Amino acid sequence: MRCAVKSTELLKILHLSLPDNMLGFPEATMLASMICKNTPLKTLNLSSNQLNSQCAQIIANSLIFNHNLCKLDVSNNRLGDHGV
Repeated sequence: MRCAVKSTELLKILHLSLPDNMLGFPEATMLASMICKNTPLKTLNLSSNQLNSQCAQIIANSLIFNHNLCKLDVSNNRLGDHGV
């Protein structure tokens, strides 16, 4: 996953699905960095990973800079009330 996020080819992806990949804080940070770049990404599926409220905060902050992402699935993670 880390190689995929760092890839320049990712800047061309419209739909990225990464369910059940044990993604946590380091991966959320990398994804947030990508989201901030306002890539053409339309849908991002991060369901069934190990994301917590800290991860949710980092990803949420990156969405301020993105105008293309329309669907973000973070279901079945450990976000808790604070992360939601």
